[in-house]
Amino acid sequence: MKIYQVVCSVNYREIGELIDYGKLVDADEVELSVFDPIPGRTSMFHLNDAQIRTVTRFFETFEQPDRPFVHHELFLRRLQNIDIAKGAFDNGIVASIPCAAGWFYARITTMGLVNGCLKAHRIPTGNLHKESFSNVWNGEAQNVFRRETKTIRADNPYLMNIGHDVRFGLPGCFRICDNLGQNQGIMRMAGGLSESDRAFVDRLVAMARSGATRDELIRFSETQAPPLRPMAPSSFTRVHV
Repeated sequence: MKIYQVVCSVNYREIGELIDYGKLVDADEVELSVFDPIPGRTSMFHLNDAQIRTVTRFFETFEQPDRPFVHHELFLRRLQNIDIAKGAFDNGIVASIPCAAGWFYARITTMGLVNGCLKAHRIPTGNLHKESFSNVWNGEAQNVFRRETKTIRADNPYLMNIGHDVRFGLPGCFRICDNLGQNQGIMRMAGGLSESDRAFVDRLVAMARSGATRDELIRFSETQAPPLRPMAPSSFTRVHV
């Protein structure tokens, strides 16, 4: 169980209490995120310089508890970004690593719309009132999302539809990417694959490209997958409802 908390001007003094609550309910992880305001509507909740200094001082003496694991490094890096006054928190990192959100994440709205990432609400890849999640997940719109977001480029018109602020001038990925920590986890996981792991993945890819059915891929995975190894705390797969 992970407690995910967006920190803003209302609750920035309560980070310690949030971590204590995680201990109380025996949560596995606590993850903190910077508030990304909707311009003209929720900008008043943005952290100012004094509030950022208060949060930074809290973590200067912070000691990581045995449980829950508190994800705060990315949170602090965002607060120290040189372009924070412009509302940009991740512009220095998102273009440097591949985005895999289209393969491990789905956001489902109360209207049944499926989005490829948390900030892709303007480009839904399907509607569960009209088709199954399986059809959406394997459909053309989802594949387009995967292809267009694999590399984050400022000059990609498709990416301009991601994010809250349509006047930002850059893809919302550069403003703040809610899947960045997960993407970093995927990169760490990929870097830790053994030769047998990579051979297994390569075989799956080859089978899929040659027309293998979903059931055939599942059967191969169940019988041929290398044994699982313990991994550091992280959340690689999430359906956000």
